[in-house]
Amino acid sequence: MDPELEAYNNEAPEEFDYNGIILRRADPDDCDQIINLVEIGKDDVYNRVYSYPRILKLIESSLLAITVLDREGNVVAFGAFEDFP
Repeated sequence: MDPELEAYNNEAPEEFDYNGIILRRADPDDCDQIINLVEIGKDDVYNRVYSYPRILKLIESSLLAITVLDREGNVVAFGAFEDFP
């Protein structure tokens, strides 16, 4: 077995800090950080689907839009929910 792979397998997984996150209703000011979550390349499909106006529309018009922040106030996750498929 590869020594690097063996060392990786023997490391204890890092424990998630559940007390270090904040869930709150999304705010239009979160748009830039939300876009950075999915922005990969200039012509990437994610950029065409999740561009600035569409994220802003999701936040303003969805039934529930949630932003997850870390201790430093950085957006680490976003979800927008509707009452239809």
